[in-house]
Amino acid sequence: MNQSKRLFVSFFSILSLFFIFPSISKAEDSAGDFGIKPVFPENQIDKAIGYFDLLVAPEQNQILEVIISNSSDEERTFEVSVNPAVTSDGGTIDYSQKKTNVR
Repeated sequence: MNQSKRLFVSFFSILSLFFIFPSISKAEDSAGDFGIKPVFPENQIDKAIGYFDLLVAPEQNQILEVIISNSSDEERTFEVSVNPAVTSDGGTIDYSQKKTNVR
């Protein structure tokens, strides 16, 4: 019985080391190798924000301009598209929906 008790204590001692000294994972924190900045037109409501918030008349077209900076060492081609902002089910801003009924 004494030997099984020692084995039991040894097993849990080794197991507890995994909780005391967990493995450390390191991930690179990369913000990407490109940046995009809006060029605000005169009808931008608030130029202090980082997105387009424009005052436009119904059926009015608006050309939007952006500046793309490429900080990588190679030439790249970017495809830029406009997505409306909607509120997600979690209450955050979601720009991923390409087709909505928002007008």
